Amino acid sequence: MGFAQSWEFGGGLGPSNYLGEIGGVYEPRGFLADLQLKKTRMDVNAFARYNFTDKFAVSGGLAHGWIEGADSLSLQPSRFSRNLSFRNQIFELYARAEVDLFAFEV
Repeated sequence: MGFAQSWEFGGGLGPSNYLGEIGGVYEPRGFLADLQLKKTRMDVNAFARYNFTDKFAVSGGLAHGWIEGADSLSLQPSRFSRNLSFRNQIFELYARAEVDLFAFEV
């Protein structure tokens, strides 16, 4: 077991979308077939990790994203006439311990 004490920092951007009861394109078919691509928004995240050894670390991070859904974009008549919509922000803050069971010595 080595002593690789070090810090790592990172972040990212990515898409976020809602898949559920509100919106959808046609009859509910589940998964990606019912996704409204017009409502795709960006998600941003950042993290920090401290490696105590090559097998054990602790990390924490923060993520922020937006999701939306709207029946007005649906081609399904009952959903379109229902006319529901929503917009919501999602914040995630986490801390965790990490154990690498597959770390090997070179």
